[in-house]
Amino acid sequence: AKVHRGAFDAVSTVCIAMCATVLWAVFRTLDKMDEFVRHKFKDHPAISAEYIKFLAVNSGHEIS
Repeated sequence: AKVHRGAFDAVSTVCIAMCATVLWAVFRTLDKMDEFVRHKFKDHPAISAEYIKFLAVNSGHEIS
């Protein structure tokens, strides 16, 4: 029991806060991925905006 208590004391509140931050980031990522799936990826606003930029840059016309 003494060894377990020592290990428990070694975990600082900073470490616990960092773990909570990482867990929250994972949850947000899952929310965003769900958003992409709902829009069937290609219809997501982020994808369409990037696609328009890509088409503008790669239009095949030289700008002088």
